[in-house]
Amino acid sequence: MSRHGMFPLYAAAAARTACESLVFAYLPIALYWRTGEQALPAIALITAAPAVVRFFAAQGWGVAIDRTRRQKPFIVAGLAAHAVLLALLAAAEDVGRAVLLVSAGAAVYSAVSPAARTAATLADERASGGRAPLRILPGLLKAESVGWLIGGMLPGYLLDHTALEMPSLLRGAGVLASLTALAAIIWLRDAAMDPARPGHAKEGAAAPDPAPAPAPPRLEQPAAAAKDGLLTLYRRPEFAGLLLALFFIFFAREAFFTVYGIYLTELGGSTTLYGASISIATLLGIGLYDAAARLVRRWGDVRLVRVTGAVYVLGYGVTVLWPNPWVLAAYFSLPLFPFLTMASAAAAAARSEARERGRSLGILEAVDLLAVALGSTSAGSAAARWGLASVPVLALSVGSAGLLLSSRLRRWTGARRNAALTRGAPDGGAQAQAGHWQGMSKNS
Repeated sequence: MSRHGMFPLYAAAAARTACESLVFAYLPIALYWRTGEQALPAIALITAAPAVVRFFAAQGWGVAIDRTRRQKPFIVAGLAAHAVLLALLAAAEDVGRAVLLVSAGAAVYSAVSPAARTAATLADERASGGRAPLRILPGLLKAESVGWLIGGMLPGYLLDHTALEMPSLLRGAGVLASLTALAAIIWLRDAAMDPARPGHAKEGAAAPDPAPAPAPPRLEQPAAAAKDGLLTLYRRPEFAGLLLALFFIFFAREAFFTVYGIYLTELGGSTTLYGASISIATLLGIGLYDAAARLVRRWGDVRLVRVTGAVYVLGYGVTVLWPNPWVLAAYFSLPLFPFLTMASAAAAAARSEARERGRSLGILEAVDLLAVALGSTSAGSAAARWGLASVPVLALSVGSAGLLLSSRLRRWTGARRNAALTRGAPDGGAQAQAGHWQGMSKNS
């Protein structure tokens, strides 16, 4: 699949994030205007409840993607779920129904992200002959960011400057999701899983022996097969270590961002300064995914995770020592998210075979969602008990723990590679994985 042939995939990614931005950024505001402060605890569940659902669903969809070796049906189903959900939300009259609808929809639309990223990484591998990928994946992540930007800015403008109300915007977004799903049905193609290319070999290195083809799963025990498929990845020290390090880094980032706007204004900053910092970071970030991909190829994925995490932690430390609104806004204007997003996706892909890609990226999605849920609630609890100034301290502590864990990833990867070369090929192809890690984890 060529890079230009991936545009239906990019459109699906942009539509997904635009719809999610409308639901999670503006629907709570509309419900608050309608119901008042007494419904705030229930309104908060619009973000928290779907995050819990998606934590489990994303991993399940990852298993299904690998079992079927297809991505298109899951992308189409997820977009269709968005369309139905948005139409139902437009008619929802109370908060409780909205929470139930968003949670139910999350069980299906959570398939889109792992399926799309699986398609992008597999297409990259085929296009690059099994070497380090990251030509199509940056385009996909840029499309997601464009969707977040459009979904974050356009609804606010339309609500403030036109006669349109929230139900109309929800229905319009539903039409967008429907059209994108139709385009995917017509033009999107699955990225093939080539068993001859189970991993990325380092340039100049001998090609690893291909992993044996996996045995077909026993249809009479799908739940057991799904559990075993996920545990295969969780039991790998280098993959589990990566997830743990990323969880702490994601947790710290979400905790800090949760109170950023409130903290900035409490320090004397304006809402204009807040909006400008977010807009600058988003606009700059869209254009930096290709640069992030080049850094992954040059430095290695784990090193880029570590460096980006260190910059985040530095910002938390500066905020603790120097709580100034302009310093805080300048820090938040730094477009760090494309580097962490690219590095984490590349690292998860590099530590899984092609036939495991859906599971690995589904697990990564789940870890990110869990960090969002726990990071935001922890920040709120800390701010309520000890004040807003305690949140940067929390982020500094948790982010530092993530950096410490990331510093051990090289040891875990090296130990796994040495064991694979000594013992043979456990787990259906560890020899192939050894060459795979050499390519994507070099210089980490």
